[in-house]
Amino acid sequence: FNAAVAGCFFAIETVLRPLRAENSPPFTTAMIILASVISSTVSNVLQGTQSAFTVPEYELKSAAGTILFIVVYFLYWFQIVIISVFVSL
Repeated sequence: FNAAVAGCFFAIETVLRPLRAENSPPFTTAMIILASVISSTVSNVLQGTQSAFTVPEYELKSAAGTILFIVVYFLYWFQIVIISVFVSL
């Protein structure tokens, strides 16, 4: 997906999450970053810089769509707050 930095952070979180920072093997983060850069370079050389997929443009047809998006956003936010409260108990 041409997202080398995101892949790098995902790998660092996945590899280092079970370990504490002071207990992590030396050069782990550096090796993950190096692997991400090498894989991104190889991918660009072999496949080019074209995106893996295209995202279609979205247009709102009416003001009702905007209102619906706002309502859904606040319902989603409310759900996150409720889940966060129950998880912290």
